[in-house]
Amino acid sequence: MTVTLHGFPWDANSSYARGPALAPGVSHPEPGGLSTREVLGIISALPAAPLGADIVELNPERDINMMTAQVAARFVKELAALMAAA
Repeated sequence: MTVTLHGFPWDANSSYARGPALAPGVSHPEPGGLSTREVLGIISALPAAPLGADIVELNPERDINMMTAQVAARFVKELAALMAAA
């Protein structure tokens, strides 16, 4: 989800937005959700570099083979690259 704060986008990326098959490392898995490719597409389509970003709801105790953590790290990398380029 992206919200605008005084013209600056802020990206709040919840692991809940991804289904349990793709992101098992959350406290309360929800069926359905976005694929990694869809989230990366949303990040790359942001109209401006985000002012900040949050990766939330990551629970390492429930993560299988660090699947959720690895994808969260990729999202951080992509968001940080956008912020650094601004």
